[in-house]
Amino acid sequence: MFRSGDGREKIEPKIVRTNGSHILCDFDKCSPEILRSRDTVEDLLLRAARLAEATIVASHFHAFSPEGISGIVLIAESHLSIHTWPSARYAAVDLYTCGELDSWPALAALAQALGSKEPRYAEIHRRSLYEPVAENVRRRPGIDLQKIALPSDLHK
Repeated sequence: MFRSGDGREKIEPKIVRTNGSHILCDFDKCSPEILRSRDTVEDLLLRAARLAEATIVASHFHAFSPEGISGIVLIAESHLSIHTWPSARYAAVDLYTCGELDSWPALAALAQALGSKEPRYAEIHRRSLYEPVAENVRRRPGIDLQKIALPSDLHK
């Protein structure tokens, strides 16, 4: 706590480190049939959360009319969410985790299960509430989600 020039008390902001990773994905050229199925999309996101070894707290998914699904899997480490546009063959996915979870196999599995032929992504490291987000964006051009080895029983 300190006093400003006008004598009022002010709270000094604290830098909060989260050690969080927020991965934003654009999955293009997906299967429209999968993107229309609320149950399938929910099952795929729950499987992705398990593959990341996240602690699932709850999930909620909603199918819109005439099409599209939005859903979230709340995990103890943060969340995994999706929004689908079947007629555009597109899904927007984000996975935010705190701690040391390996999110990449989960996202690779999800891209493959949705049939995405052109997954794109950006990773943001959430270090501080007071640092500009743009400084935390890190491109990962060397990662090909389609080439990450996955368990053989993943899509059963």
